[in-house]
Amino acid sequence: MLKRQFETIASAFKRVNLRTWLLLVLSTTILVVLIGWLGSWGLRVVQDWAQLQQTPTDATQKQFNASLEIVKAIVGGIGTLATIVGGIVLYLNFRVANRNAELTESRLITERFSKAVEQLGSDKIEVRLGGIYALERIAQDSVRDHWTIMEVLTAFVRERSPVEPIQKPQVKESFAEHYLQPQSETEAKLMPVTKDVQAALTVIGRREVKNDPDQKSLDLSDTNLNSADLYRAQLEGAKFEGANLKSANLEGGSLKSAFLGNADLSGALLHNADLPGAKLSSALLNSAELEGAHLAYADLRGANLIGANLSNANLRRTILDSSLLIGANLTDVRGLMGRQLEFAKLCHTTMADGTISDRDCAEMGLPPSTNSASEAEPDNP
Repeated sequence: MLKRQFETIASAFKRVNLRTWLLLVLSTTILVVLIGWLGSWGLRVVQDWAQLQQTPTDATQKQFNASLEIVKAIVGGIGTLATIVGGIVLYLNFRVANRNAELTESRLITERFSKAVEQLGSDKIEVRLGGIYALERIAQDSVRDHWTIMEVLTAFVRERSPVEPIQKPQVKESFAEHYLQPQSETEAKLMPVTKDVQAALTVIGRREVKNDPDQKSLDLSDTNLNSADLYRAQLEGAKFEGANLKSANLEGGSLKSAFLGNADLSGALLHNADLPGAKLSSALLNSAELEGAHLAYADLRGANLIGANLSNANLRRTILDSSLLIGANLTDVRGLMGRQLEFAKLCHTTMADGTISDRDCAEMGLPPSTNSASEAEPDNP
């Protein structure tokens, strides 16, 4: 116990800046000198007083008064310096007490963190849930541990809910198969995320983003987040490469500059989602609801948008090269220029002005729709 207290005091002293130490040493030195002077001049006052008693003249009176004033000045200086030294000592005591409190708090947080992480490995879901919410409270109490906890939770999701090889997005043999064949039995049987994984995602999505360190991003790559609820989640710059986000609710979510390459977002709800600069190359967005989504500067090269609803979405400078827009709804999209669709695949595609484009149906082996406008490519700045 004494050893720990000594270490605490030593640690606190080490953290005191050099200026404070210099002031303390200088004040103490001057105080010692003044005390020495006080003894010397005190003796001088006694001698002058004795001489004044023996020879009561104006000269001896003046000499006695002068010596007395010097002693008074020394006493005043000692009092001032004693106050300064006392203040410094009080400050050092405060630093020691503060450091001791910090160490105590740190030990408590470490104990809470260890216990919460241990709970994540429990076989009982209620214990795992308790561990997840305990970690959230620690992240709120300790900014220093905020990102570590987010990394623990993302690792928990990756471990508990990985994408199985059979779940990975697969490209069928022809465009016609993509568009005309029903959902496979395997795809239909995919289970939604478990309660503990959903709890971890909820905590991650509502974290204090301002506490995230620079140049760091959430890693949820290759995870099975089927039907996950990520409503209004804060997921800026997050990594979702190869993730299964089928039927996930990302409505109003913040996914600015997120990495979603090769992710499966089929049937996902992305109403008013914020996706500027997002990387969605080769992603599956079949039947996804992207109404009002902000996709400016997003990269959708090679993405499957079969039957996707993009009405009123912001497509300013969105890269759509080689994307499949079969049966997609582009009604009232904003910022779309005709040249953006030059290398996209259009078939049964509802354009911004409400016309249907079947420009690439023949190439993809699909029958044209009735009353189509095969060459329609709007400029809708």
